[in-house]
Amino acid sequence: MSAERKKADKKPVPKLEPKKRVEPTPVPKVEPKKRGEVKPVIPLIEKKVSASFIVDDEPKTKRSENKYVRIAYDAKPEEKKEFSEKVQKGELKLACYAVDGDKAYYYYLVTKK
Repeated sequence: MSAERKKADKKPVPKLEPKKRVEPTPVPKVEPKKRGEVKPVIPLIEKKVSASFIVDDEPKTKRSENKYVRIAYDAKPEEKKEFSEKVQKGELKLACYAVDGDKAYYYYLVTKK
């Protein structure tokens, strides 16, 4: 490139002046609104309720008449044998297996009275 072209390619850079800092406009202080006087609370008038609205405390469902017997999972072999004989005779029926903490139990339903 020639020296003339180099001069032509160079453009003068405009000088930048720092921007002037604009001061924020102050916000006028506003006084809080005064609240009106507090009205006293008027207690509700108690209504007398007729007896038809009184709810019974008795439970709606009746307790089951079934009798259950339980035996521990780690019971003695004699007790387990006794229960298995009753199951074979039809006196007991296995109802459920339950765990209570670190103890486990078999619950049997008594079928014959």
